Amino acid sequence: MIELKNVSYTYKDSTIPSIKNMTLMIPTGQVVVITGKSGSGKTTFTRLLNSLIPHYYEGQFQGDVLIDQHNTKEQPLWKLPHSVGSVLQDPRSQFFGLHVKDEVVFGAENHALPATEINERLIKVSEEVQIRHLLSKSLYELSSGEKQRVALASVRMMAPNVYLFDEPSSNLDEEMAGYLKRFIAKLKKQGATVIVSEHRLHYLLDVIDRLIVLEAGGIVADILQAEVEEYLKTTGEARGLRVFTPLVVNAAAPERLEETPIVAVNKVNYRLKKAAFILNVNDLVAYPGEVIAIVGNNGAGKTTLARALAGFIKPQKGSIVINGKKMSSRQRLANSWFVAQDTDYQLFAETVMAELLLGNEKQPQIMKEAECLLEQMGLAHLKERHPMTLSGGEKQRLALAIGLIRKRACLILDEPTSGLDGYHMAKVATQLRSDLFKQRCVFVVTHDEAFIASCCTRVIRIEAGKIISDKRTEVNQNIKKYM
Repeated sequence: MIELKNVSYTYKDSTIPSIKNMTLMIPTGQVVVITGKSGSGKTTFTRLLNSLIPHYYEGQFQGDVLIDQHNTKEQPLWKLPHSVGSVLQDPRSQFFGLHVKDEVVFGAENHALPATEINERLIKVSEEVQIRHLLSKSLYELSSGEKQRVALASVRMMAPNVYLFDEPSSNLDEEMAGYLKRFIAKLKKQGATVIVSEHRLHYLLDVIDRLIVLEAGGIVADILQAEVEEYLKTTGEARGLRVFTPLVVNAAAPERLEETPIVAVNKVNYRLKKAAFILNVNDLVAYPGEVIAIVGNNGAGKTTLARALAGFIKPQKGSIVINGKKMSSRQRLANSWFVAQDTDYQLFAETVMAELLLGNEKQPQIMKEAECLLEQMGLAHLKERHPMTLSGGEKQRLALAIGLIRKRACLILDEPTSGLDGYHMAKVATQLRSDLFKQRCVFVVTHDEAFIASCCTRVIRIEAGKIISDKRTEVNQNIKKYM
C-alpha cells in the first residue's frame, strides 16, 4: 500500500510548491496512471515515491510518504529497490554497465544476492522480458525498445512490490507500447502495484484501475477506469491532457509536382556499423509546405535517414539534393536544421533572445527579425529567460525558431512530442501548420499518431532501412490508414 499524508514539497531556490497538501492512498495491486499538464507535479510525485525526495533532491518537505507502512523519510535509500523499482523515461539514464547481462544483474550483485540465485533470476527474467538473445550485446547497439526491455529486466531482477514508470511510452513504437501494456497487465495479475506517470493514455485505458490528474501540485481528479474515457472526452482537453483523435485534421499540402522539390534523395545507400539493416532509399522528394512523418518500428532506420538528410552522416552511395543543388554532408549541415529529441543539447546562450542571435549578430535587421519571430512562435514574453528554464514545448519552439532565423529550407524533428502534454503538443502542431513553414519542408521522426493526425501531410513508413510506403494524408481519414 502507498499512502501520502498531507504532503507538500518545494524545491530548493523555488518559492512555489511542486506538490501541495496531497493526501492519497493506493491499495496494493492497483495500476494507477498519473497525468496532467507539464509542470503539474508528476515528476515530483514520482520522486516522492522512489525516495529521491527527500534523500537526493534538496527542498522543503512536509508530511509523510509511506510505502508498505515504511516512512520514506526514515528508510535508507539503499533499501529502496526491494520495495520500489523505477523505469525512467530515458533508460540510458539508469544504466551502469556496458553490456546487457552486466546491466541486468547489477542491482542484484550490488545487494550481494548469492551467485546461484542471481543466475536463476537472470534466466527467468531474460526469458520473461524476451532479452535472452541480447545478453552478450553492448547497450550501445540496442534500439530504444530493446533498451526499455533491459531497464524492465534490471528492475524485475529485484522483485519489488511497487513498479514506477516515468513516461515509459514516449520513445516507443506501437508494437513496443503494446508489449509494455501486456507487461504491466502481467504485473497487475501477479499482485504488484504499478504507478505510471504518462501523457500518452490511450494504450493503457483497459488495464488501469484509476486515472489521477494533477494540476499545480494538487489532485484535481481521481477517476475509476469505467469513467476515464468520458472524462477525457468532456474535460481532458481543458486540462491540457492527451485526448487521442484518430482523424486527420490538417489540410493536405497541394500537389507541387511542377515545382522543384526542396529535397530530393536519389539512390542513397548507407550501412551503420553493427546495424541489422542497410539504409537504402531510391527516391524521396519533399516540396514546400509539406510536413512529412517518418514512421516505423524502433530500429527500422528512421533516425538514420533523418541524420543523412541533416548531413550528420555521409552515404556510401547516392546523392541528396537541396533546392536543386547536390550537396555534400557539410553543405547539408548548412542548409538543413535538426531539432533533437532532447533540445538541451543544442541550446547554448544565456537568454532566449541571445540564442536566436547566436552566430547571426552581423546580419542586418537581425534584432527586428528575431523580435518578430519570437512573437510568431509565442515566445516573446520569454525572451530574457534562460533557455534551460523553459518547458519542453517552449524549448522545442525555440529550437525551431533558430532554424527559421537561419533560413534553413529543410527542418528535421526527432520525436518532437516526447514528454509533451496535449496542450503543448497542439502548440507545436499549430506552428508547423502556420505560414512560417509554407516555403520549407519538414520531416518528423515520430511514433505519435495523434501528432501525425494533427499536422502531417504525408506519412513515410520505413522497415529494415527501406521506404515501404509513402502516403499523402486526407482530411477526416483515420490516421491508422497511413501507419
